[in-house]
Formats: sequence, C-alpha cells, structure tokens
Amino acid sequence: MTALLKYEYKKLKKNVLWSLITILIFATFFLVTGYFSGQRINWEMPLLLQILGIVSFIGLAILMILTFVAPFISSLTLFYHDLNDKHAVFEAYIPEPGWKRLLAKYIVYFLYILAGISLSGALAFLTFTVIKMAAPPNVQFHLDSNLKYILESPEMASGLFLEIAKYILNSAVGFMPIIVFVNFFFTLYAVIRHKIKGAVPVTFLTGAVAGISLSWLFDMLFAEQVGWFTGSILGLDPEMIFTFILCAIAFIWIARMLDTKTELK
Repeated sequence: MTALLKYEYKKLKKNVLWSLITILIFATFFLVTGYFSGQRINWEMPLLLQILGIVSFIGLAILMILTFVAPFISSLTLFYHDLNDKHAVFEAYIPEPGWKRLLAKYIVYFLYILAGISLSGALAFLTFTVIKMAAPPNVQFHLDSNLKYILESPEMASGLFLEIAKYILNSAVGFMPIIVFVNFFFTLYAVIRHKIKGAVPVTFLTGAVAGISLSWLFDMLFAEQVGWFTGSILGLDPEMIFTFILCAIAFIWIARMLDTKTELK
C-alpha cells in the first residue's frame, strides 16, 4: 500500500504543483496590494489604488473559492484520465488488486481535498487580517474582542480549534461520496467505450437516472414529512449510514470493474 500511495502522490504532485505555486503567488500579490491600497481607504485616494484595493479583495475571494473546490474537481479529472488517457494501460500492469489501487487513490484525494480546505481557511484568515490592518482607526471589529476572550481561556481555545478541525474534516468527508459516485460512472465509461459507440451519452444517461433515483429514494427515506426513518440509529444519522452503504457498494463495484471489466490490458 505504501508504494501505491507514493505512486498516486507523485501523479498528483505532477499535476497540481504549478497550480499551487500560482495560487500562492497570486495570494501573496493580492494580500500585499490589498494591504497597501486599503490603508486608510477613502474616495479621495488615487483611482489606481481604489481599483487595486477592489481587485485585490475580489481576487482573494476567488482564490478562496478555488482552493476550496479545485482539489475536488482535480480528483475527479485525475481519476478519469487514469482510466481513459493513453497512459491508462499502465494502470492495468500494477500488480495489486483493484480495491488496493482504488483505496490508495481515495486516500490521496482525501488528503488533497483536506489540504485545499485548510488553505482556503488560511486565506480567509489572512484576508480578514489585512482588512483589519487596512481599516481606518474608527472602525471596530467586535470579533477581535470575542476572539481574544476565547483565546485567553485554554478550554474555550481548545474547543474553538477542535470545532475548526471538525469543520475542515467534515467538509472533506462530504466531498468523498460525490467522488465515489462520479468515479463509478467514469469507470463504467472506461468499461463500455470499446464496446459501444455511444458510450458517452449512455454513461451520462445512466448517471442521470441513477442520480434522480437516489434523490427520490433519499426523499422517501429521510424527508422530514414523509420519511421512513427518523431519529438516529445507534447514535448515528440514518442518512449518513445509508450514504456510507451506497459508497461501500460503489467502491466494491468499481474495484471489481478495474479487476475484470476494463479493457486496459
């Protein structure tokens, strides 16, 4: 498994290294220009500084969204290219069962998404810091006093950091069922593309029908008004348990297709 994780990490690093460097360069530029153009901002300052200030904070907002969402999108595209690009044949020569190869991919994808969400949060914190430093003296930030009060109490500070960590972790976990669901149909496409001329519309239609059916099933099972299951099961959310079961079935099915069905060999 260690060798598989290193292999997947190297592929990911090759694809995202320059994107990460670009994001860091632009983030640094926007933070610096946002600070200097935003200091004691007023309508009498030069137009160029006003424009720089507006562009900087808009740019920071875009970067925060990109760093939050981009790892999720990159994980999907990486999996698709692994099965459908010219180099996809090399995947079949890895002397490991499909479930191990798939598990290694998902571990790397999860850590990648976790890092993206953390970086997005760091950008948000730095943006707030720049806004606070650039604001006129008469502008008060009530968050500062509340945060200071929390940080002065070890128990409250540890609770705050724990809640932040839980939010980041839950956000990353929330992306994984979508990745498993979409990757199932990417694998299905890799299976049928050599057999069916209209593999793309067939796969898309199958995915649409499955998505609509699962949405209807979730409403039937868990909707507040007509749901069959309410409360909790052994202290766990029934919807979360059902999602986990679906992900496990999809994972096993994908692994089986990787072992026996894909014509990459």
